[in-house]
Amino acid sequence: STLQRHSVLRDILPYPTWPPSVIQQNIPENTVPLESGSNVISSDEKHVGDVERLFVEPDSKKITHFLISQGVLFKDHKMVPVNWVRSVEENKVHLTVSADVLKDLPPYQP
Repeated sequence: STLQRHSVLRDILPYPTWPPSVIQQNIPENTVPLESGSNVISSDEKHVGDVERLFVEPDSKKITHFLISQGVLFKDHKMVPVNWVRSVEENKVHLTVSADVLKDLPPYQP
């Protein structure tokens, strides 16, 4: 059984829309969705960034990667494969890799 959840496109579009657009998501019951703004925690318990954007496979509509932003003034962006996720809690994503592994990823270039 799935829980029908609606969310406003404010996390996807860089500008406000009017009237507000709504998309429908199927999220299994008793699970927490991976969301923009969540803290990303490495396997060695370090806060390594925040989820900034999700990348979805067009056919399956499943998340394949997510972009994390690191830093306050001068942000670095890293693309993280979703199979590195150990667990997702409210506002936290725990990874199976260490902070050093993330540090060695190349910067994301759009």
